[in-house]
Amino acid sequence: MNPPLDTLPRGAELMPADAARIERRLRALWQQDSETVSRACLFNLVVWCASAEDHDRATVLIRELTGRHPCRAITLLAEPGEPSLTAALGIHCHPAGGGRKPVCCEQISLHATGAATDQLASTVLSLLEGDLPTVLWWRENFLEQPAPFERLRPVADRFVFDTATWPNADCWLPVLAAEITQTTRPVYADLNWARLTLWRKLTADSFDDPTFRAALPRIRRVTITRGGGAGALLRAMLYAGWVAAQLGWSPRQVLDRVLIRERRGEDVAAVGLESVELVAEDAVVRLHKDFAGHVATATATLADVCSLPRKQAFAPLTEAALLSEELDHIVPHTAYERAVALAAVLAPNPIANH
Repeated sequence: MNPPLDTLPRGAELMPADAARIERRLRALWQQDSETVSRACLFNLVVWCASAEDHDRATVLIRELTGRHPCRAITLLAEPGEPSLTAALGIHCHPAGGGRKPVCCEQISLHATGAATDQLASTVLSLLEGDLPTVLWWRENFLEQPAPFERLRPVADRFVFDTATWPNADCWLPVLAAEITQTTRPVYADLNWARLTLWRKLTADSFDDPTFRAALPRIRRVTITRGGGAGALLRAMLYAGWVAAQLGWSPRQVLDRVLIRERRGEDVAAVGLESVELVAEDAVVRLHKDFAGHVATATATLADVCSLPRKQAFAPLTEAALLSEELDHIVPHTAYERAVALAAVLAPNPIANH
């Protein structure tokens, strides 16, 4: 058997992408080493890659993920050229501890060129492990690729994407909101939303006290200061949409009450949200992230009420950690869906008639 892989070179175990032949080859691999390794698979992970280089990055992430989330991974790469559809096979193994056999997962890499890209969906369908859920992970803007997305969407129970990687993502927000509203399957999951978990938790915790909770209906302004990092503007819009949805604001109120501003400077060039201020008639809640010290602080003030600051340490979230968190989340993101719908009204130059 191949040693544990950090990357899966294109061409390794290269063969025509015939499902029956691929399955026979995989069975032979597992039978060959059944006494020394254990195979594990809890779900199917189908990954649409943006380029050959992105495929290699995705493979490294898959290797890391399968240590905690055993699955059958099927990566997809579509490129121009003469029609061709080939497959490469590889194995990711992880130590089990306690003297037990290493736990291994398989990766099937499909490479399609030219008109053969139309065959990817049917090939994927024939390679899925039956009776197991399927997660579709799209590593670029799926809204710009409606044809392959529509062919692959029916296989997915959960659909993962990351708007932080989309150019002009804020302009696509109304299209994304319409897409989510018009479909009931699969469950949509944006890794950019997962980056807001700490901000949403700090905000909610600030209103735990009944005295402060009573001030919620009186909030009239939300000011969000962001850096220039990837996805920062859209993340600010999503946070504003979440607050507005929780407070029952109308789209008009979102426009009137939300201010998003960018702070420029080398110290915030690569960060997302830096601070948030929620202001009511008689109360103010301020949230701030110290990226150098990795500490987030929430301070709530109300007339005649003393409140101590809340502090919480945080660690930078890697892409693998975000995806792992998403794979642990089994219920629909209804809060995200409501947030997207209201955040869409903040889009500066929406994509029209797409």
